[in-house]
Amino acid sequence: MRAECKRKTGTLGSAESFERNVSEKPNTLGSAESFERNVIEKPNTLGSAEACGRNVIEKPNTLGSAAACERNVIGKPNTLGSAEACGRNVSEKPNTLGSAESFERNVSGKPNTLGSAEAYERNVIEKPNTLGSAESFERNVSGKPNTLYLCSWTIRSFVIFILRSLTKSGTLVKDTVNVAKNAPLPSL
Repeated sequence: MRAECKRKTGTLGSAESFERNVSEKPNTLGSAESFERNVIEKPNTLGSAEACGRNVIEKPNTLGSAAACERNVIGKPNTLGSAEACGRNVSEKPNTLGSAESFERNVSGKPNTLGSAEAYERNVIEKPNTLGSAESFERNVSGKPNTLYLCSWTIRSFVIFILRSLTKSGTLVKDTVNVAKNAPLPSL
């Protein structure tokens, strides 16, 4: 987990990857737990096995649980003790988190790469994020809705196109097209 001080976008890795805009709005992370963070004024509270109160501007962060952590967000690397060892220098260097998942983060502006069962590449400034999993999502962080292209819908449209291209007068083809037209739409 990582918090940035002023204007940059933070990324949290786990089974799911989250993006945060820490400058204006509180962040909302969807999963089994829901988090809201306002990194500028209020301390952050993470609900899970580990409870964290973070004041990113002045005080070092303390993570309570199996992992005890003190963080100096200004210039020194952070050290997390537990199964996960972390060296973090929030000002210049990318962060490296060791555990079952390995994360390399470059806070200055490059896309983050999270390694795990799923591979994520994020360019938090301009480009949409791509999450790899059973489903592929394309996200445009500026405000557009996500678009899912389902295999069944694509194949159905392709079949209709092929059948219409073959002939315009065959009844068999027309019947097939009608059946394809009446096929149930995928639920989004």
